[in-house]
Amino acid sequence: MKFFAAVLPLFAIASASVAAQKPPKSPYMGTIAAPARSTVISQGVPFAFQYNVSNWCNEAYNRFRVFATEGDPSYDDVTSDGYLPYAIYDFGEYFVANYGQCSRERVRFSAYAVREGLPQVGIPPPSSLTLPDIGYTGPGHLSVVQIFTDCPVSDLI
Repeated sequence: MKFFAAVLPLFAIASASVAAQKPPKSPYMGTIAAPARSTVISQGVPFAFQYNVSNWCNEAYNRFRVFATEGDPSYDDVTSDGYLPYAIYDFGEYFVANYGQCSRERVRFSAYAVREGLPQVGIPPPSSLTLPDIGYTGPGHLSVVQIFTDCPVSDLI
């Protein structure tokens, strides 16, 4: 089974008035660093995984979901809550604490408070994933949907 990497950023506005609507697409995408494009992934065998988040909104935490899909997904395929409903497998949701490794120099010049060493919330991304035997033998894609939830209004303009 050969998988291709796809990254779909999703920006979710935390507002009751737009919660049911599909949020606008982020202009910035994270990247799947591992596995490399065209890596053959065998069911039941762990493979390296690394996703470099896009911290478009300067959020304290970035949240993303990882999926195996038959085809190359698009933004229109993503639901308002960050799912790919036709995914053949959902690897789960992961959280990355930002500012845990950023330099004081970078933070000093930003409008945001120093938040170095934030505690981990949720499940951190693993260094490897395993696709269980799902009975699918065709080509597929490893897809990531990053969910932005706390962007300052100025970042939307």
